[in-house]
Amino acid sequence: MASTTREAQALADWVALYHRNLSTIYITHGHFDHFYGLSGLLSQDDIEVYVGDCVGHGDRAFTGGLNWYRNTERNWELLAAFRGSRIEVAALYIGGDRDMVVGLRGGPDAR
Repeated sequence: MASTTREAQALADWVALYHRNLSTIYITHGHFDHFYGLSGLLSQDDIEVYVGDCVGHGDRAFTGGLNWYRNTERNWELLAAFRGSRIEVAALYIGGDRDMVVGLRGGPDAR
């Protein structure tokens, strides 16, 4: 999550340093802290595509992301089979220094 332009620039620098291609930006919902820093990562054309897509969905633009929170109890049931599993493929989670999720821990082996 790039909450500030400084965090977005740090992410852009990391992407460039390691010769990666940023292919997906997933915005779960319309809270300001989930998209504010994106201007440092996206061109004006990119922003217009995202805005156009959201506008086209009207009040349902963020329904999928919001449904995750509405369905929290059921998600625990559905994911119970994976409890204790480790992610075995290369993965990267990037969070801002004020992102409360970064402070959550999944257990003693979580890194």
